[in-house]
Amino acid sequence: MILNPIIQSRYDELPPALPIRVLILDWIMETFLDPERQPNVIDLGCGGMTLTSRYRDKGFTVTGVDARTERLENADSDGITFIQQDVRETDLTGFEIISHLGLFYHMTLEDQLEMFNRIPKGTVTVLETQIYEPHTVTPKGKPRLTQAKDRGYWGAIWSEPGNHRSTASWDSDHSFWHTPKSLYRLFRRTGFRAAMPVEPRFMSMYASRGYYVLFK
Repeated sequence: MILNPIIQSRYDELPPALPIRVLILDWIMETFLDPERQPNVIDLGCGGMTLTSRYRDKGFTVTGVDARTERLENADSDGITFIQQDVRETDLTGFEIISHLGLFYHMTLEDQLEMFNRIPKGTVTVLETQIYEPHTVTPKGKPRLTQAKDRGYWGAIWSEPGNHRSTASWDSDHSFWHTPKSLYRLFRRTGFRAAMPVEPRFMSMYASRGYYVLFK
């Protein structure tokens, strides 16, 4: 799925935090999600709720989950139910949409598999994550990435700064970044019926990043 024409026309309307992430999420909601048929969204690792609030503004009933609260001080959280909890312990039943934005690549491979295995059938998952493609890794990203293969998955180990940082992994000193091929292998093995990439990919300060819409 390719998304290009709306980007420049709406770019200036968006919040200052990574406008491309907001644009693509808005398009995914408008194209694939319906608050009447799929009213309940859980946003895992909601952080400062910049993206969480977009679901609310589109008419969804939204629950945000994060282990930390320091990024919520200035968050637009009106009308959003917040749960302070380790997302690995969060019950995902009762939600039609699982929002996984900027969280997946902060998890170990073991935790990624465990979480995706327990996503309920019949749900839609919106995933936004870093993707390991060596040619896209920036000078700032190279010192923290080490190529790795584990249980048939390919990618790199990402050195996490520790759980004292609001944007870091929770209680883990490393996480796993997948190659595109490895991501599809994980989607298949954890029971997804279909996985749709959304283009364009975009760059963080570290490497390539992108969205997927997943159906169980």
